[in-house]
Amino acid sequence: MKDVNERFRNFLEKTGLSPTKLAHKIGVNHESINRLMRDPELPPSINILIAIKHYYPSLNINHIITGEGDLFITDDYNNKVELMKKEINNLKKSIDEKDEIIGNLSATVRNLTDEKKKKS
Repeated sequence: MKDVNERFRNFLEKTGLSPTKLAHKIGVNHESINRLMRDPELPPSINILIAIKHYYPSLNINHIITGEGDLFITDDYNNKVELMKKEINNLKKSIDEKDEIIGNLSATVRNLTDEKKKKS
């Protein structure tokens, strides 16, 4: 757990936050953060990590927990996410258009079937 705590301390260092300022920003009791600073074996709770992530969306929580990746998510990653969101929206529009075409074709088939029945 010592590594997790070291990475947590590194986060505070990189952001220039004191434990008290962080606690105030994320809305937790400052003693919870101070306890983490005093006890290198005590990892940050999931609630504290989630609160930090909400305040610092570019923080890579995976880095704090496992040490993998960079401390902060890069702009390149954010750009890729935005491109993927745009592609998803384009795919949704395409599906909606195809659904409309299918609906129109279904209506045409029904009309033709009804006309055929009337003639019979």
